Amino acid sequence: MVVALAIVGWIKRDELVHALERARGGPRIEAAADEVTGPELARQAENKIVALGQGDMVEAVFSAEELDSWIRYSLAGYFPEFVDDVGAEIDEQQRLVLSGDVAIIEIPGLERLGLVASLVGDTARVRVRGRVDGFSPGRGIYYVDDIQIGPLPLPAELRDYVIANLSEEASDIAPKGALSFELPLFVSDVAIRDGRLHVRGCGRASC
Repeated sequence: MVVALAIVGWIKRDELVHALERARGGPRIEAAADEVTGPELARQAENKIVALGQGDMVEAVFSAEELDSWIRYSLAGYFPEFVDDVGAEIDEQQRLVLSGDVAIIEIPGLERLGLVASLVGDTARVRVRGRVDGFSPGRGIYYVDDIQIGPLPLPAELRDYVIANLSEEASDIAPKGALSFELPLFVSDVAIRDGRLHVRGCGRASC
């Protein structure tokens, strides 16, 4: 697997997908209505995933705070060592923004920026912004609008080069400038509406 810009790698790691698949038969954790802290919001998000996987709901809706907390607290152990402080937000254009501190040496093609690349240092805050959509049961598409490394927005050509090197299978499924990612098989669609992530499941039927 090509190692590059791993802040978007969390959405396609096999370990995570398998863990969520097991949620169909996993224990239910009841969340209190007044949970507001990061770890508690992460648990709230996990409860919704479990309920979706067990067919107890058809669609789960995640606030931006729940999504960010789930990534920061529930997925912390899934990131490679060269990625740190990963987070997510939803902007006013209904785009998913993923960011994290990434070792620059792991980002393919950055040498094309020449001396300008030296401005970002050995580690930089990498920001990826784009639109998420469902593709088929168990798979989604992340249409990347822009990538910013430290203070540097990547030109479209270099952005597409980085995306193409994120996954060897990306070019076979996703269009240019987009990244295909795995989802649990019980997820049939994903979208962002009204500042929230909507994840649609198959209910108690097969997708």
